[in-house]
Amino acid sequence: MLDQLIKFAKDQLGDQFNSNNQLDSNQQNEVFNTAQSSIMDTIKNQIGGGNIGGLMNLFNGQDDPNAQANPIAGQAQQNVVTSLMDKLGLDEGKASGIAAQIIPAVMQRFASPETGTAENPMDLIKKMGLEGDNGIADMIGKFTGGDGNVADKLKNLF
Repeated sequence: MLDQLIKFAKDQLGDQFNSNNQLDSNQQNEVFNTAQSSIMDTIKNQIGGGNIGGLMNLFNGQDDPNAQANPIAGQAQQNVVTSLMDKLGLDEGKASGIAAQIIPAVMQRFASPETGTAENPMDLIKKMGLEGDNGIADMIGKFTGGDGNVADKLKNLF
């Protein structure tokens, strides 16, 4: 799902994004790939920190997806800035400007009814394509103890 949200943001921002940020097509692809991995890391960190409820609220449109109003969106934006600086060598100003364009487009869509709603944490994990991620299972295991699959661990959380 996140790859579709990133593609949507890339399409929505269009050529003006490239010209405003003076990016060629290779740089643009790297920026969006870096943003995608940074946002996914943010989501995994939220799950690992036990904030599945916060992700559910954001995904289901119950929380403001604005980075200034929502700690998850704010953390995603900061992670994108840091990754763009580290991986692409962008200065903080340029990285911040790029993240400030990408994150609102992705988070608005993430929280949009168009992406659907999640009835429970496992449904959200499935919609994000993380049900087979052993790292997610390990993170959830920190809260539930023992071994098992993601579904078993999520059942134990609620």
